[in-house]
Amino acid sequence: MFGVSMKAALFFTALPVILLPFGVLAALVHAAGIDSDYLKSQEGPATRASIFAAGVRAGYKF
Repeated sequence: MFGVSMKAALFFTALPVILLPFGVLAALVHAAGIDSDYLKSQEGPATRASIFAAGVRAGYKF
């Protein structure tokens, strides 16, 4: 109607929902006090556990 296709409208409507998990992950990493140098020096499971623990401390429900 206004020159915007339905696919584009659906995409921009769904975009916040698509990006939400990345925002939550970034908040958890920030809450854990983890920076990029720390992430580069750690193994995967330990890093995931510390992010999960920070999320629990911050009150997130998993």
